[in-house]
Amino acid sequence: VLWRLSGSPVVPGSACSFTDVSRDSYAYEAIRWGTYYGIVSGYSGDSFGYGVPVNRQQLVTFLYRYAKNYAGDDTAAFEETNILKYSDSMDIAKGMTQAFQWAIGAGYISGTTDTTLSPLGPATRAQVAAIFSRYCNQCFLKVPVFG
Repeated sequence: VLWRLSGSPVVPGSACSFTDVSRDSYAYEAIRWGTYYGIVSGYSGDSFGYGVPVNRQQLVTFLYRYAKNYAGDDTAAFEETNILKYSDSMDIAKGMTQAFQWAIGAGYISGTTDTTLSPLGPATRAQVAAIFSRYCNQCFLKVPVFG
């Protein structure tokens, strides 16, 4: 989704290094682009997790990395948002907490209830659309151009 919102750019470089992503996959260039900009990293050096549903903590991490690494947004203002009021905040994976703090603080995502974030819960299509819409409406999506 982020790749398409960015105009589906083709990045310079070699082939996608993930063995579970076929060159003829519709997502091949998007995954290559996301890897190039540090937006996605996969499950291991050679496994992307292609076809595995995205959970909420992955969703906000992708958006956070996009904002910071690709769009050049200033993410620092919300990276220290206190999320300890959510009883499951300790369930957020190492390395993804700052992304959740940013997304909550900036108003892009909210808890699934007043006291839970459900970081390991599925990112539904409706949630993805709502979160990306909030982001786009607030940031007006700055897109770098290759030249």
